[in-house]
Amino acid sequence: ATGAVAKCILRHFLNAEVVGYVVEVGGIRAENIDTHKVTESMVESNVVRCPDAEKAKEMEARIKDIRKEGDSVGGVVECVVRGLPAGLGAPVAQYMLF
Repeated sequence: ATGAVAKCILRHFLNAEVVGYVVEVGGIRAENIDTHKVTESMVESNVVRCPDAEKAKEMEARIKDIRKEGDSVGGVVECVVRGLPAGLGAPVAQYMLF
């Protein structure tokens, strides 16, 4: 929920766009993702949330097969942020708790 709130704040105040999506599930890697053009609607077009429609079908099938075995499968996600001013979000190491 916090991420969704942050996403709304960034869009409202800075007109920034945040798009997160799945690029790999169980060794199946999406190949046709243009990070400059990926959109939220592309991501939301399937249950796997992968903008590569062909690979999303393969990922979904892999998940279903593994689920039948009573197991789970790992994955990789990416996030693209567009429209943020330079320097916003820069790490401030001296304020981090270690």
